[in-house]
Amino acid sequence: MNKKIEGDSASAQEAKVERHLQEQFSVLTVIGGVYGFYRSPRWSIISYSMYITMYTCSFLISADLLYSSIVLRNNISLFTVAFHAFLINCVVLTGSVSLTLQRRRTTEFLYNFDFTGYWTEYQESKFFVTLEAQSRRRILQLLILFLSGYCACGMIGVVGPFVDMRLGIDENVTNVTGIYWKGLPFAMWWPFDAHKSTISWISCFMCQGLWASFAPLMCTSAIILCFNSCEKLLNHMKLLIYAIEHLDLRAKNIFKKKFKYVTPDKQGIEYDDCYYECIVQNVKHHQKIVKAIDDFMILANYAIAVPFFGGGLLLGLAGLNILSRDDPRVGPKLFCASLGMTEALNMLLLCVYGEKFQHEGEKLFTSIMYTKWYTRSLKCRKALMILQCGTLRPVKITAAKLIVLNMATFANLTNSAYSIFNLNSVVSSGE
Repeated sequence: MNKKIEGDSASAQEAKVERHLQEQFSVLTVIGGVYGFYRSPRWSIISYSMYITMYTCSFLISADLLYSSIVLRNNISLFTVAFHAFLINCVVLTGSVSLTLQRRRTTEFLYNFDFTGYWTEYQESKFFVTLEAQSRRRILQLLILFLSGYCACGMIGVVGPFVDMRLGIDENVTNVTGIYWKGLPFAMWWPFDAHKSTISWISCFMCQGLWASFAPLMCTSAIILCFNSCEKLLNHMKLLIYAIEHLDLRAKNIFKKKFKYVTPDKQGIEYDDCYYECIVQNVKHHQKIVKAIDDFMILANYAIAVPFFGGGLLLGLAGLNILSRDDPRVGPKLFCASLGMTEALNMLLLCVYGEKFQHEGEKLFTSIMYTKWYTRSLKCRKALMILQCGTLRPVKITAAKLIVLNMATFANLTNSAYSIFNLNSVVSSGE
């Protein structure tokens, strides 16, 4: 049970949120660079070390990948993989940096959910407890899904080059000076000869390994934190709908508490006052939900927009790499395709949650319409009308306030990505 905590200082709020996140996700938010722990000297050292190592490696690797993309611009296959990796680094860095810079806002948002008491009088119902248990299972399933998916991408990236070496199709891929590819997940510029020196190859491979470690962790931690917040908001919307659908039952329970030995008369003034009290509870609950959704959109603006827009470009690059013919190797194509699939999964889930918000918003409006408002007093009807006006426009989750995240958006995105194959078919037939 959440207890009301008043007057907590900023440091006390952070300590409570850190412990709560550690209970939920262990050290994922720390190693993912989205919310470090600083409640003790030991945790501060760990968090600062992780951030310094992560950002230093990520920025250096980004510079290397960008340079590699520039010098490989005439080779579509090698260029698309290098630029793909560069964009992924930019996307995950944006998510990590934006959440880190908004740490105070993130703390307040998470604190308001778990440490400021119940949002409404009917929150301790069994219905809400069941919703929270289901959400925890879904978040755990998503965490396993993302970690498994990125591990599979890593395995493909490691095994693929050695399969190409075994087949003997990794010779003469490019003659650009300083670019090395043999036994590596993707071609990259390196200051030392990685084809002739084992130590140089190991250092280059380790560099790509750091990229393959930090990028998935940063992406997974940010998106899991996002989906966890979405689940909590959706649970409150479902609870509000449930409360409106059971207005009569709630009013009857309140009546019994106030008048224990009186039989409720649904047309009586006392019962009508209880009914009005229930509606007021719903109005206050709805206001808190709307405020929390607005705070969430401000907090996740860049963390959602950049991955979504970047993901569209990444899908296109993956398609170009698969269709390119200037690199006979199979490993890089499989690696790029697997990365494209994980990006598509990220975007699909963002659109799924956006669709859920829109659906619950429409359901909320409909549930108010189906109440027996016409049997109630003018006071109750006015209160219901106020609540209905507040739910007239369904909640919409957007990416930078430009694109509404729903399944229609994902369908358009899929069609746009598929058009790359059609364009390639037209070009090939013209040749």
